[in-house]
Amino acid sequence: MNYFKNYIVTNIFLLVISAIMIFISVFNFKQHKRTSKYILVITGITILLSIAETLEEYFKSIAAAEATTFVAFLQYILRPVCIVLFIFLSKGQPKGKFSILFLAPLIVNFVIFLLAFIPGAREYVFMFIDNGAGGIKFIGGPLRFVSHLIGILYLAYFLYVSVISLKLKHISNAVTILFCILMIVSCVLIETFFNDNGDIHLLYTGIMICVMSYYLFLFIEKGKHDALTGLFNRSTYYQDLLRMEVSATAVIQLDMNGLKYLNDNFGHAA
Repeated sequence: MNYFKNYIVTNIFLLVISAIMIFISVFNFKQHKRTSKYILVITGITILLSIAETLEEYFKSIAAAEATTFVAFLQYILRPVCIVLFIFLSKGQPKGKFSILFLAPLIVNFVIFLLAFIPGAREYVFMFIDNGAGGIKFIGGPLRFVSHLIGILYLAYFLYVSVISLKLKHISNAVTILFCILMIVSCVLIETFFNDNGDIHLLYTGIMICVMSYYLFLFIEKGKHDALTGLFNRSTYYQDLLRMEVSATAVIQLDMNGLKYLNDNFGHAA
């Protein structure tokens, strides 16, 4: 019961944000299936990771080594998955033949941390041993950092995506991605270097803040486009006129003969 109360208190912001995002995703699922699916999956994994973190402390206290190993294994393999899913949410993943290669580090990460269940190999990854006081302690091997390195690799790729967005003048998208990267990195650094007592849990809440921020960005961007054609709408045109009143030297206007006839007889879709 104490662990349950501690989980609720420690993760109250995570749970509130997750509940909001689940409600929004379910409510808008028919209109935004793709976005809603990714948000629901990321939210589910994030909550699972936060529960696993609490369960790890509990299993340590009762000296349940195998159970502790399993929940630690989940955390090591699922943290990079959250970053990859966020990249897919932002449509920043590579296309074509490189799409499979993009997922290769996740497969490598999974295989390496399976060693934690193999006697004689687990010391290269991580293991839990009796601490002599009725509990167990963590012993980390050199390969335990693979998950961190893969996470950094995907964040570096995400940073590359934001730079490309800047070059293409997609300022809002680039700024939103940079905010999410800084949020995740800041949470990791705080948990790593300012968490001597182990009572600071920011990463998963940070991930959900990023999800909420990116959803708000998508919502705002949708309001700039025409629902039928996907092109920028009139309000965006007027905003751009104000923004480009110094740099723009001409405006081109196009008209199409017979458009009304097509709409009236064959419908807007045609």
